[in-house]
Amino acid sequence: MRSLVDQILVAVINPKKAAERITNLRLNDLSVVQAAMFVAICSTIFTYIFLQIIVTQTTVKVNDSTVLLNEVLSYVSSIQPLYFAANQVFQMVVFSVIITVGGKIFNGKGKFFEALICITMVESILILLKVLQLILLPFSSLLAFAVIIPGVIWSLWAFASVAAFIHGFRSTLLTFCGGFALSMLFFVSLNLFY
Repeated sequence: MRSLVDQILVAVINPKKAAERITNLRLNDLSVVQAAMFVAICSTIFTYIFLQIIVTQTTVKVNDSTVLLNEVLSYVSSIQPLYFAANQVFQMVVFSVIITVGGKIFNGKGKFFEALICITMVESILILLKVLQLILLPFSSLLAFAVIIPGVIWSLWAFASVAAFIHGFRSTLLTFCGGFALSMLFFVSLNLFY
């Protein structure tokens, strides 16, 4: 248990070092895919539980006062967990592709499955944030939502850190800027074509 806590702390404090540790395991591609699926399923379970609790609490407080809010809540509660899992896997694959291709554009040496296992590691830490949200929810829904902000900031830094590591880049900040620009270009392109 102590080793697991140490690994989590290293991943939170120094994602580059955690990325080095996890890529040094030399997992085969099937193991990486299985790890990504497992993390996506766990993330889906906690997201679904969180949304169901929010919907239940909000529905009790609404009392048919806002039709739009009721429609949104009924829609959220009707979403199947399989959709959440597919969405999570899709996001992990897209980020892995952006990290891999983006790094190659700048002469990086990273590979797709290295990016995927590093993204999986970052997402597994974000699962702990979802657990914290569930713990905080009975005490303060505002606080439960507020922990998302440092989580998003940390995840952006962690994505840039692991991308810099797998491609052999020195600057995490420049990697972040390049990754952010490529991500925006990718999503704007998707928006234009779809």
